[in-house]
Amino acid sequence: MIAGQEIRPAASPAAADVCVFLENGLCRIYRFRPLLCRGQGLPLAYIDDSAEAEHPCLEISACLMNFPEDTEFAMEELLFLDETNRRLAALNIQYCRQARLEAGRRVPLAAIFSP
Repeated sequence: MIAGQEIRPAASPAAADVCVFLENGLCRIYRFRPLLCRGQGLPLAYIDDSAEAEHPCLEISACLMNFPEDTEFAMEELLFLDETNRRLAALNIQYCRQARLEAGRRVPLAAIFSP
C-alpha cells in the first residue's frame, strides 16, 4: 500500500534491471515515487572525498537516454546531492528512532507492496 492505494506488481515479471513499478513503460506510482526516482534524468553530482580518492573529485551521473556519453555540463546545470543526502540521512535516522526502526536497514522498492 502506497499513500493509501493498493499497489500490485506488474502483471509480467520485470527484468532485473527494470523497475517493478513500470507497466507498459509507465510508472504506476508516479505521484508517490521516491526521491531517488524523482532525480532520474537530471545530471546528478557529488564530491567524492572517499579514502580511495587521492584528491576530492567531482562525480557526475547522467542518464544516457537524456544525455550523450560525451556531454559536458556547466556547474549550474548539475544537481548536487551531497547536502541533500546528508539532510535526508539525518531525517531518516530521526524518523527511525521515533518509530523504533533500524535506520541502516534497506528495503527494496519491490518489497514495499504485497504481491
